[in-house]
Amino acid sequence: HNPVLPPNSNKFKIKKRKEKIFNFISINRLDYNKNVQHIVKAFAKGFLGKEARLKILGDGPMSKKIIKLSKDLNINNQIVFFKNLSRKKMLNELESSDCILCSSFHETFGVVLVEAAARGISIISTNAEGPSEIVNKINGLIVPHNNLRLYTKSMLRIFNNKRSLSEKKNIRADIIERFGK
Repeated sequence: HNPVLPPNSNKFKIKKRKEKIFNFISINRLDYNKNVQHIVKAFAKGFLGKEARLKILGDGPMSKKIIKLSKDLNINNQIVFFKNLSRKKMLNELESSDCILCSSFHETFGVVLVEAAARGISIISTNAEGPSEIVNKINGLIVPHNNLRLYTKSMLRIFNNKRSLSEKKNIRADIIERFGK
């Protein structure tokens, strides 16, 4: 693999998060292919009333439908939507997260997943082309497309088995070894 991590990725230090709430994050263009509505449904199914938040960063043709879906599923008070964030603010949101979610039907690579893993963040992704090369037993879970039950179960597994500082450092070391040199 050629290096895909930004040059300053080696300077990032993994720290123990002080916030008690568990943060899932999705960073995507909000269109049909990215299938973010699947993430919202899985989050609603598994996390209603739990100490968890879903941060959705992005904009696109499905924004209004996804916001409406979160209201219809009565989970909108646990979901925060961000659009048009600067790269610095996006990275701040990423760094304060515990798990990044991808549910794309097609994904050529997924640089944001590599950037998340370089910060010690767990990954859950559908079995798309790019993520299947990035996600391994060290950093996360791969789920078949449109399997809401398994996607929710995977989210609950990561939520219930929070990563230790050393596990996060292992995620980081593995991804830098594979994609950062």
